[in-house]
Amino acid sequence: MDIDKNEAALALAAIDAAGARSAQMQRYRRFAPFLILWGGIWLVANSLTDLAPPQVNTIWMVLTVAGAALSLWLGWRQHAAAAQVGEPRGRQNQGWRVTLCFAVTIAFQIAALAVLPAADGRQQDTFLSMFWTFLYMAVGAWAGWRLFVIGCVGTSLILAGYFGIQSHYFLYMGCVSGGALITGGFWLRRL
Repeated sequence: MDIDKNEAALALAAIDAAGARSAQMQRYRRFAPFLILWGGIWLVANSLTDLAPPQVNTIWMVLTVAGAALSLWLGWRQHAAAAQVGEPRGRQNQGWRVTLCFAVTIAFQIAALAVLPAADGRQQDTFLSMFWTFLYMAVGAWAGWRLFVIGCVGTSLILAGYFGIQSHYFLYMGCVSGGALITGGFWLRRL
């Protein structure tokens, strides 16, 4: 059986498309645990903020440090798993870049809060939360539309709460923003 050039080109294009789709699904699966983790942190931190407003700084500091440590641990586990299955070295050696990007992102948020006019807790929480959801949309533009959708839904819920919820705003934020990330993480994980 002979295959002409057009049939061969179509077959190669189908193979490339399947490979790209497989790589995208792997990225989603790797990203999912981080969404679930940080969704849980948002859920707990915002809920505790609503219940104990004077402790807001302690609550967020402790949970952010715990989340960063758990994120590093998750990244290390993924790196070890990638090395075990013989994934290409280029993918394995990206951990330091992810850590550096996370540190730069946190530094930007601290600097932005330092130079912006004083804001109340709702404004600060909304700004920081929307920063992350917009980041998900930006990453989604490159990594896959599902991350974009997660960021867009999260941003919409944050804005709806900011403008529509007066009482127990932080409890709302914990449930819908944290819930959106957790749901999005499980959605990506099952792909």
